[in-house]
Amino acid sequence: MKTTVYLIRHSEAMKGEFQQYLATEIEQISNEKTCLSIEGEKKAEQLSMNPLLSHLDVIYSSHYTRAISTAKWIARQNHLKINVDERLGERKIGIQYRSELPPYFSYRQWENWDYKLGNGESFNDCKKRIKQVFDDILSQQKGKNIAIVSHGVSIKALLSVWCDMRLNKQDKQFDIYYHDQLVISGKWHSPELFKLVFDETFSLISIQKI
Repeated sequence: MKTTVYLIRHSEAMKGEFQQYLATEIEQISNEKTCLSIEGEKKAEQLSMNPLLSHLDVIYSSHYTRAISTAKWIARQNHLKINVDERLGERKIGIQYRSELPPYFSYRQWENWDYKLGNGESFNDCKKRIKQVFDDILSQQKGKNIAIVSHGVSIKALLSVWCDMRLNKQDKQFDIYYHDQLVISGKWHSPELFKLVFDETFSLISIQKI
C-alpha cells in the first residue's frame, strides 16, 4: 500500500503592491497575514487543475493566509475541506521588525543549520518541527493521496530528511539531490509542486519535482 504526498509551496504572494503599510504588528504577524497577489490567485487556480491533484483524499495547509489561499483552489477541485496545522508554517525568523533582519540571513542559515535569531528558528529547528507534523499526517492518512501546502524554507527543511542539500555559493541557493539525481536547483518559484511516494512502512520510494 503506497502513500502519495503532493508537497506544495504556496502561490505568489503580494510584494510591491503597497504604497504604505502602517501597522504596529510585529514581523511574524505581518508575514502570516500576507495574501496572494492577483497573479498568485491565477497561478493557484491553474495549479489546482493539474491532473495529478484531481483525485486527492485529504488536503493540509499551514495557517498562513497565502498557504490557505493556495489550498482553497485545490480543495474546491476535489470537494474537500482544508485541514490547517500551524506546524506546517514557515520558518520563524525571530525579529520584531523587518529592519532588524541582518544581511544574508537566509544564506547564513544555509551555511550553519543551527544559526538563528532571538526566539526564531534555525534550519534544524524548522526541520524537526515539520518532520514531526509530516510523520503525523502520514500515520493518519496511510495509503491515501495527500496534498500539503507549506512554504519554501519549511519544504527545503523537510526535503533535507531524505535529500542531499548542496549549497551553491554562486547563487546562494541549495541544489537538492535524491540518490544523486537533481530534484531542483536555484531560486524557487511560487508555486512549486513535488510528488513523494512512500511504501507501507513509510520509507520514501521516489521524489519528483512536477
